[in-house]
Amino acid sequence: MATRNKKYCTFEKCPYDQPAIADNEKTTVFNHLGARAIYTFLAWIVLMKGVLGQSFFTGLLLLSMSLVFDYVKFSPTDGFRKKLCRVEYVISLLWCAVGLLGLFQVIVVSKLGETLMVTFADDFDGVKNIYFSIRWLWGLVGITMVGMTIVDWVANINQVEIQAEKSSVKSC
Repeated sequence: MATRNKKYCTFEKCPYDQPAIADNEKTTVFNHLGARAIYTFLAWIVLMKGVLGQSFFTGLLLLSMSLVFDYVKFSPTDGFRKKLCRVEYVISLLWCAVGLLGLFQVIVVSKLGETLMVTFADDFDGVKNIYFSIRWLWGLVGITMVGMTIVDWVANINQVEIQAEKSSVKSC
């Protein structure tokens, strides 16, 4: 009966001796999560350049779409990181939707006095006379998107944790 619960490895490398991190989450110099956080921060800063018209929403769509692709690719094994990845995926999709609404000119950036405001287009009959500052939208994008990439960077399993896990897992 004791042999019933024992695990036997027939593989060249024992799967029970592997770290919990998925292969596609390993970082290199080119796909490091810290570099992604810095890139997202810089892209967020550039997002406010030339905002009159559709450029803000085009930039928002491109920025959020890149994060959507990242979150589709991630496959964390830890329960907390799985939930975190799903929440970040949904937030990125919401920003994609806002970018698409702006790209299709359902919402537009217009000048009201000296202030740039986001509002619904004149030919959109659904909602009228709702204005809010583009700075508020830009700030919310920054808090969520830059914040998500920083949280990902902090929550990522680093190499020290991988080595500690390897040494604590019993080999077959």
